Amino acid sequence: MPNSKPNYFQRRTKPQGPRFNERIRALDVQVIGSDGINLGVLPLKKAIEIAKQEDLDLIEISPNVNPPVCKVMDMGKYKYDLQKKSEFG
Repeated sequence: MPNSKPNYFQRRTKPQGPRFNERIRALDVQVIGSDGINLGVLPLKKAIEIAKQEDLDLIEISPNVNPPVCKVMDMGKYKYDLQKKSEFG
């Protein structure tokens, strides 16, 4: 065991899950409304505003495309759906 001491200075990466609301880093996002209708590419602030008006969250669904795809939905429901998929999928 040549290097068995843990490196305390190494940054630990926790699985954060999807980014939502103000944690989204893109300037413009492709928005899917709570009813499933594509609202098009909007500035991030306007997209968050739309989600807040419906008392929902803006959740980044596909972060690796340009612009990122975000959906207006409840964060609790989204996490619940992900958990169900991982258990039964």
